[in-house]
Amino acid sequence: MRLLKKKIAASLKCHLAAKMNIPPSSLKLLKKKIKKEAFNIAFQSKAADLHGSKILEKYLHTLHFKNIWKNYGRAMCNFCLSDISMDYIMNSKEAEVVDLQEFKLFIRKKKGELCGIDAFRDLLLVTNQDADEVVKFKHLFRVLGEKFIKYFSVNWICNSKLNYKLDYLKVRFRVLRMVKYPEIYSSI
Repeated sequence: MRLLKKKIAASLKCHLAAKMNIPPSSLKLLKKKIKKEAFNIAFQSKAADLHGSKILEKYLHTLHFKNIWKNYGRAMCNFCLSDISMDYIMNSKEAEVVDLQEFKLFIRKKKGELCGIDAFRDLLLVTNQDADEVVKFKHLFRVLGEKFIKYFSVNWICNSKLNYKLDYLKVRFRVLRMVKYPEIYSSI
């Protein structure tokens, strides 16, 4: 990732130097953080080469989807720990055999461990090595995750500090399919 950022920064410096008629060597003095707006300004002209604009598109696309799984997973964990989810827990068939305090401890532990799609998938997927209690916790988490994505995720997305809200809304049904069928999915 660091190499890609350096390549984009070098390409941006060359394009800015060409636009402002400044030699590229004098731009080394300007050490500012690379921002999305600066990329867009530099690459909007028709004179921008195709290679630089493809790098920019790929970088911005990965930036949009960088933390989707982590954010959705943590939001689902927060929903499971909230009082709102208690109504759904009591109505599910797994609630009769699950100790709620142990379930909440399990969710708190897993929430801290969520760092990407692999951890999110492991939280949903039942394996042969899982204990019976963990299997029940995962089934209950999947049920609550479906309820969260169907009924509460739009409210969470619109009222949060997410930068790419439209992308999170677009991916919502993919995440719902991931929650329902975690064996199938490995990425967006």
